[in-house]
Formats: sequence, structure tokens, C-alpha cells
Amino acid sequence: MPTSKPDPAVYLHTGEVLDIAAHHGLAIEDSVSGVTSAVAAGYVTVGNLMFVPDDERPCRSAELIDAGAVAITDSWHALATALTLSTATPETPR
Repeated sequence: MPTSKPDPAVYLHTGEVLDIAAHHGLAIEDSVSGVTSAVAAGYVTVGNLMFVPDDERPCRSAELIDAGAVAITDSWHALATALTLSTATPETPR
């Protein structure tokens, strides 16, 4: 692919190859360019701080939200919890 993030081409291409519409996908990104790319392609995007140094996390969190991330997580467990809560329905206890 001749372009890189924040160009959404990588997400558009991957969605096409995997036959996944953006509204059925989820992106997890740890950089502003990654979030920008995924959001521009139409993907709901979660900001990932797992690999960001502790002292950079507050600033990066704000940057990822500003770029369009709908949530921020700092562990796989927190991500699983956020996904479980976001998919709960009235029939499915939270």
C-alpha cells in the first residue's frame, strides 16, 4: 500500500479484503494518526494506552479522544469490559 496512516486507505483496504463493513468493525489504536485513519474510514475506534509510557498517558489519552476515539483503555481486561458494557442490551445484564 503506497500510503500510510493517517490516510484511511489501510482500513478501507482491509475492510474490503475481509468483507467487513466499517460499521461492523472495531479499530484499536495507540497513535493519533492511527485513530485518525480508522475514524476517517468509518470505524468505531478505541484508544489503546497499553504500550504508552505511564508519564505520557494523560496527554495521549486526550489526543486520542480529540482524534475521534470513543473510549480509552489501558489493558486487555479494560478493553473486554468496555466492549461487554457497550454491547449490553436491556435483556443482557451489564
